[in-house]
Amino acid sequence: MERRWRLLGSLAALVVVLAAMKAAAALLAPIVFGIMVAAISAPGVIWLSRHRVPAVVGALLVLLLDIGVVWLFGGLLYVAAGDVERRLPHYLDQLSSFIASLGHSLTRLPTGRARLASAHADRIGALITDLAERVAGVASDAIVVLFVVFFVLWELGVIGEKFRSYCRNANEQLTRIDRVVRETQKYLLVKVLTSTIAALGVFLVLSVFRVELALFLALLLFVLHFIPNLGAAIATFPAMLVVPDFDRLIPWAEQRGLTDTSRTGLSREPSVRELLEQETLGRLQDLAQYERPKRIAILTEDLTVDSGLLTPTLKVRRRIAEHRFREIIEAMYAGEGEG
Repeated sequence: MERRWRLLGSLAALVVVLAAMKAAAALLAPIVFGIMVAAISAPGVIWLSRHRVPAVVGALLVLLLDIGVVWLFGGLLYVAAGDVERRLPHYLDQLSSFIASLGHSLTRLPTGRARLASAHADRIGALITDLAERVAGVASDAIVVLFVVFFVLWELGVIGEKFRSYCRNANEQLTRIDRVVRETQKYLLVKVLTSTIAALGVFLVLSVFRVELALFLALLLFVLHFIPNLGAAIATFPAMLVVPDFDRLIPWAEQRGLTDTSRTGLSREPSVRELLEQETLGRLQDLAQYERPKRIAILTEDLTVDSGLLTPTLKVRRRIAEHRFREIIEAMYAGEGEG
């Protein structure tokens, strides 16, 4: 009986934790990043504690050192941004000339290529808007990161004793945790060093050859090397593959006098696309702007278990779907967006 109550209590606690994580999804990223920064800074706090520096003072000193490093990086970024701002009018003139030349050349291209090339301008504008919205949330996230770093560093000296008081095999568990923390510290340290060396090397090479914006390009390389997924986030945007309910869509099309009510014909009909965009994207308004799909592609093939696109539990086999609909996905990201 007691085991049953313990099991029910554990399941209830798990449900509460999962619900809390879902509700606080926006805070998870800065919290995890703060823990990473604290893991890198932990050796400094440990060294200060060995020299009898109080835990609060040690955590505060290390936090100030972290802020100083970030301030230094921000200062370099500010200088690089100023360099970009000074040269921006010149680059805009060159870009205007290039666009004028490109527009003249596009008149000689087939319609599909002209549409493909012109769509990239809209894509760049959407990416800039998304990046601006992401940067707007950096200030609030920075406060959360600083709080997490200070709290973790402050508790670092006494967390072992607290853990021992609640866990029977605390020493064994602490040994495992210490091993994981040390491996994480090694990884982050190597990541910082390699990113710094790569950025410094690029800066020196570009400076020797007198390439413009050498500092800005070096800092950009550092960020993309340290956070490799950031490059993918900048280069892409959310999109959606939609499989309509054709049993309901075909009567809807017939009522509106559409002549081609085949699946292929409906997938190319602008009014059908507008309807599906309202039906699908309208339900995702609670998502952040950068999380909302920017385009949809209409599929004419049902996702079924027999086709290999669904698992027996009716979950989408992502890799198979990406391979089978690769051309549609590529066309959608190229700006054609036809299903």
